[in-house]
Amino acid sequence: VLLVSAFTLVIAVRLLPYHSVLNAGDVVLSSNDPYYYRVLVEEAVRQSNGPLDVGTLSNAELMDADGEPLLVAVLWFVSSVLGGESTTGAVFAWYPVVAGTTSAVFVYLTSQKLSNNYLVGVAAVGFLAVTPVHAFRTGFGFADHHALDYVWLSLTALALVAQTTHEQDGIDPFWNGTLAIAIAAQVLTWDNSPLVLLPLGMYALVRVLSTV
Repeated sequence: VLLVSAFTLVIAVRLLPYHSVLNAGDVVLSSNDPYYYRVLVEEAVRQSNGPLDVGTLSNAELMDADGEPLLVAVLWFVSSVLGGESTTGAVFAWYPVVAGTTSAVFVYLTSQKLSNNYLVGVAAVGFLAVTPVHAFRTGFGFADHHALDYVWLSLTALALVAQTTHEQDGIDPFWNGTLAIAIAAQVLTWDNSPLVLLPLGMYALVRVLSTV
């Protein structure tokens, strides 16, 4: 009950702008930049023949997206699966909420692994639910790259914590692979994501010294 309540709070806070975004049947995004991505995604949907038409991903003009091609690719794929161009607006409105909730799941798992106490995980989700910057950037209609960034950042943190937890048993291929995917995805989602590599490099150095 506590865990469900915490995640319900996460979703409820992010749906506060619902009536402002859905205005007279139109989807009015709550920031300027997402309209750039929306144009790219709508054009990609028009040019493709469905979600399996991966040739669309080779279109440099559509996928460049100022160094953030994965965001466009993900939203194009979801829009294509759900019905095409007519669903793009709804996908852009709901994507931040889904991404924010997904990152909350990873925060719960990370906190639970660190503390070995599910109540700490519940508390972490509750605090994340009302953390202003996270709630704002994963709010309904704020379809910028930030929401997807949070997914990869929280998954990276989870993989690092899980690696440390399992280091007594040797290398864990699953979490190593998860970490690699999360880092690669982050780099393809945000053009300034190489900044993330700096603390990861520092972590790797300290981890090696600690292991030795």
